[in-house]
Formats: sequence, C-alpha cells, structure tokens
Amino acid sequence: MLSDRELFNENFYLAANQDVAAAVSKGEFASGFDHFSQFGEFERRNPSAFFDSAYYLQQNLDVATEVNAGKTTAFEHFIVFGQSERRNPNLLFDTGFYLRNNSDVAVAVGADLLTGIEHFVKFGADELRNPSRFFDTNFYLNRNPDVARATQKDEITGVEHYIEFGQFEGRIPRQLFSQMFVFGDSLSDDGNLFALTGGAVPPSPPYFNGRFSNGLVWVEDLAPTLALPVNPSTNFAVGGATSGTLNTGSSLLPGLQQQIDNFVVANRASADPNGLYVVWAGAK
Repeated sequence: MLSDRELFNENFYLAANQDVAAAVSKGEFASGFDHFSQFGEFERRNPSAFFDSAYYLQQNLDVATEVNAGKTTAFEHFIVFGQSERRNPNLLFDTGFYLRNNSDVAVAVGADLLTGIEHFVKFGADELRNPSRFFDTNFYLNRNPDVARATQKDEITGVEHYIEFGQFEGRIPRQLFSQMFVFGDSLSDDGNLFALTGGAVPPSPPYFNGRFSNGLVWVEDLAPTLALPVNPSTNFAVGGATSGTLNTGSSLLPGLQQQIDNFVVANRASADPNGLYVVWAGAK
C-alpha cells in the first residue's frame, strides 16, 4: 500500500502553500510534511498533485460524513482504506480504467501486491502509462516538448505538470476532437486568401473585397489550440462571402443550409462522433 510519505510531495506542498513555505524557512516547521501531518491534512490541503481532498470528499459522501464528524481526514481515509477499496484520489486517476488498460498491474493488484495508485505513483507515471481516459501522456509530452524535457530530467511527470501548471496555461490533456467541421459564410479574409493563392486572388493589395487584413481568423486560432490541422483550401471567402478558392469571382457561396445538406450527402448521413461541428453565420 502507498504510504502517507509516498503520496506526499514536498516541493508541491510548499509551492502550493506559501504560508507554510514561509514558516518552514523560519524554522517553525521542520518540513512541509511536518506541517501537513500536524495541520495541513486536517485543513484539507492537498499533499501532492496525485491527491485532491475536495474531489475525494465530493465523490465519497460516506467519507465526507466521517470527516465532518472529526473521525478521520480525507487523506488518512484514502491511505488506510480508500486506495485498497479502489476509490479514485483525483479527477485524472481512474482506478478502473488503469487496471483495465494495464493487465500486468491488474494481476499484481489482484494478488494484493500493491494498489493501482501505488503502481502509478511509483512506476506508471514514469512509464508513460495513462491514468485515465481524460489524460493522454504521450499526446501531452509530444505536444509540449518543454514538459517532455522536464520529465526526462525526472523533475516532474506529465500528469503532475498538467495538474500543477498545464491546465492553467491552456494546455490540453488529450486529443479532444478528431477533426473540426465549420459551416458558415466566411472563414477567412482577403489577406489570408491572398497568401493562400500566392498573390493571385485578390490580385494585389489593397484587397478589393471585404476587410483589408492579414490577421488570422478564429478558425485558424482555435484549431491549433485543439491540436487540429487547418486546411485553408476549403471554403475560404473573399470578404463579403462573395467568392471562395473554388469559385473566385462567381456568385455567392452556398448558404448555411446548402453547406450542411452537401455535407450530409457527401458523408452519407453519418457524422464523426468525435468531431467538432461549428455553425457560424456572418463570421467576418
């Protein structure tokens, strides 16, 4: 079983609790763990990125009742009982998922050699195993080379980085969508179309249709954020939605309903359940 010290991370605790860090620096406590053992766990402070006291109590009302009665703490319950009962310590670690996707770990847990979270903390995180369907370790490290370098130096694990920093920095934990479908009357402006066509359309600045801008439009900003590729050859409109790369200079682009109808026909009335579908009118 994972011990209290093994689930405690000194650096995490001091960084998350500046008051404790100041007290430790003054010699009022021997360490962050010293404070946590005396006060922190009773104040429902988190000992590491791997345990979220608030989440644990929200998901386990029986434990919350015991804690509110002063009989135990969330952390103590998890160490003594919860981990062996396969309760989840935080939102990103799913014991059931972990055991289903790691048969070797499931065998060891079944033989009572260790617990799921114990394996992940001691081995799994460093072995780049995924803690749940909500976090893809390889995706996160491939997308964030700075984090990958830190993990190679044993400074932090991918999931720890996401919990402590990544989620607040706008980094995504996994591939959220397989692809993006956008239906609308304008996905780009003249400047982008000019770049796409190598200066052929519009023929030269100042651009004669719509906005006179070279900036990215919302699709081109959103797609990279979601780790999705952008294909600028589809449905680009010269300002005013009067033309596109395939019908430059012709009549108005198809309306929203026609675009959707064409998509349904092309895809035989089926849709990618993992796709992101956006309907945007007047996207100038």
